[in-house]
Amino acid sequence: MDVLLFGMVAEKAGANSIAVEAGSLVALRRELAERIPGTSA
Repeated sequence: MDVLLFGMVAEKAGANSIAVEAGSLVALRRELAERIPGTSA
């Protein structure tokens, strides 16, 4: 799925959106924490 990013998260990611594969909210949070520096699950 494509996740739209905004604000400080978009700045940290250096992008307005990222493509992730996650089957649950927990997996989505984990994926985002791994891919975007300075964020945590």
